[in-house]
Amino acid sequence: MVERRTVAAVALVVLVAQRATAQDFHIGRPPPSILAGAALEWAPNAGGLKEYVGPGWGADAHIAIGLTTNMLLAIRGEFGVTEYPARTVVRSVPQPGGSPVRVATRTDNSVTSGTVGLQITAPSGRVRPFAFATVGFAFLDTKSLLTNADSASPLAQREFRDGGFGAEAGGGIMIRLGSVNTPVLLDLSWVSTSADNVNLYTEKSITFVGSGFAPSISPVQGSWKAATYRLGVTFEFR
Repeated sequence: MVERRTVAAVALVVLVAQRATAQDFHIGRPPPSILAGAALEWAPNAGGLKEYVGPGWGADAHIAIGLTTNMLLAIRGEFGVTEYPARTVVRSVPQPGGSPVRVATRTDNSVTSGTVGLQITAPSGRVRPFAFATVGFAFLDTKSLLTNADSASPLAQREFRDGGFGAEAGGGIMIRLGSVNTPVLLDLSWVSTSADNVNLYTEKSITFVGSGFAPSISPVQGSWKAATYRLGVTFEFR
């Protein structure tokens, strides 16, 4: 679902970009305006990690530099950090020749991302809808701890640091607050984020080979996807 929304957002931005560029872009003309701001964000789940981490909170800074005289088309760049607090999950893992072992999984996760792409914005009005699609990097820092839930003895602990390709697509509305020389806009938006190659320990990472023997442990790898809601303030400089 996240991939489909990302592709749809990219296609929409590219289509509008082609039309806007053909009508309103002049080589050598300076950018007509800049949108810059910051937002607080809430992520209700972390996609593939939602079973092991709680809802996330973070912050984002963004800038959009106009390519057209009416700010319909702009280059957008953003940088953000989201923290997902740990959640402890207890599940039983079978043990040959013995009773199942109750394994507790505790996972902390933080995501740092930076992306660049295109943004389309309604050129005027008190309420201005916008949409964007960007690509760049996503760095995920995941701390995983496995313990025996009954004896509280540690089974495995590791910090995974994974970085790779990241993509974002989203949209929202900007609402003008008052009328001043530098317009201030309330920014409400929804963003879909995805990244590949995330490693962590889960109950699927551990295999017991028998009583008295050390278990076999290996990380689980998957993709990370999240939907984020943002509330912030954006300033428009002309």
